[in-house]
Amino acid sequence: MKKKEALLILLVLAVSAALFAASALQKRNRTADGTVNVYVDGALYASSALGDGKTIVIEQENGSKNVIRLTDDGFYMEEASCPDQRCVHQGTVTQSNWQKRSLGTQVICLPNRVVAELVLRGTTNSDQNIDVPDV
Repeated sequence: MKKKEALLILLVLAVSAALFAASALQKRNRTADGTVNVYVDGALYASSALGDGKTIVIEQENGSKNVIRLTDDGFYMEEASCPDQRCVHQGTVTQSNWQKRSLGTQVICLPNRVVAELVLRGTTNSDQNIDVPDV
């Protein structure tokens, strides 16, 4: 291996490690503010403060339906008309577990193009990935 190739590999590894560390620190410093935003097809559909027993029902013109149940400290997808039910099985997002979840603050129903997310303090919507890819 040539000296330049070795230096390039070390540089790439150093930059990757720095980005990973920065991401981990940034995530650790964020806190949930107790609000859930729901997006349908990328547009804000509803925003609600957490509260036990509250529900957000999304009924679309194409017949798609999602029901999001809010709790005192989080939310979950209670019901969905999508065929695979992956959104229902994504579990509960809470103010204490979002950092450990693979989808972080979000529950996503891709077939119905619905994204529910726990809002974080000190961030803007551009900091949180709310894009729903085309299906």
